Amino acid sequence: MRLQSVPAAPPRRMRRVLPLLVPVVAVALLGWSNVGYLITAPEARTAAAALRSSTVYVTPGEQEVLDAPRVEQVIGDRPIVVAVLADTYDGDHLDACKVVARLQPRTIVLAYLGSERGAYPAICATDRFPEPENVKDSNLEDVSRTDTWLAGIARTAQQASQFRVNGRQADRTPEIEELVLAFDVRAVLDYPAGVPTRKAGADPRTWAAVLAELAALVVVLASAFAALRWLARRWREWLQKRYALRDRKLELDARLSQVAHQMVNTRPELWRDDPAEAVRHAEAAERYVLALAAFEAARRPDELDAAEEALRRVDQALARARA
Repeated sequence: MRLQSVPAAPPRRMRRVLPLLVPVVAVALLGWSNVGYLITAPEARTAAAALRSSTVYVTPGEQEVLDAPRVEQVIGDRPIVVAVLADTYDGDHLDACKVVARLQPRTIVLAYLGSERGAYPAICATDRFPEPENVKDSNLEDVSRTDTWLAGIARTAQQASQFRVNGRQADRTPEIEELVLAFDVRAVLDYPAGVPTRKAGADPRTWAAVLAELAALVVVLASAFAALRWLARRWREWLQKRYALRDRKLELDARLSQVAHQMVNTRPELWRDDPAEAVRHAEAAERYVLALAAFEAARRPDELDAAEEALRRVDQALARARA
């Protein structure tokens, strides 16, 4: 007969640590996949969520900044979105643009701020937006070819729209119209293969984030199953201990009844003329009373152990009395 080696069980410390690591891993995966969302200001989150199904988001109270239906018509399916945030946003319009772009990774974002009424919109895109082919790299380290390309579009549109809008004019829709025209001209020159169109409702999350969330979901489900299994095991152990304690109490109760029967049926005339024998019987009776009190008060295994020990002393006292 060939013997097979049995894999050793993991150390007890490892078995205790593993259940704690599972929820930690799940939280880490969910946090990593949603870190961009978690660190984003609530106003920008609202704007980014609305821009998944629309090309224009205007914060309530700032409707005079843009003619939203006209802007949506002008933009069409181009990879451009416009966000108008309220003056309560904590930051400038370029910061707002980058924050919204973080949640719209393949889109050019234009951002207006109510606190900077009359200023030209900030324009930006994240690293995942395709870079133009016919634009040279910038000499500045923190400026990409896409940023250089967008700056050229903004400069052209600003010059073209300066005769249509001014700092005192609330409606900035002409700026968007000129910027879209500049975008079309430069896209033909610098994107020979064309610029990807934008589909309404597209999910801006990366595949890595989606896989991380799926992995976190699997971990959470596995954790829930492990937790239910652990609770079931603990419940079964609790029931087993309770039944075992009940059986021990029934057994001890029967022994106490047997000892009481022996003590009640002991004939006094056997030890009436022997004072030492009477003392031993009195000691046995005293210990029986103590054992009975310990039994009635027993609720835990250690208390039941004490009651059993007290009953053993009663047996010993009765044995000496019979000697």
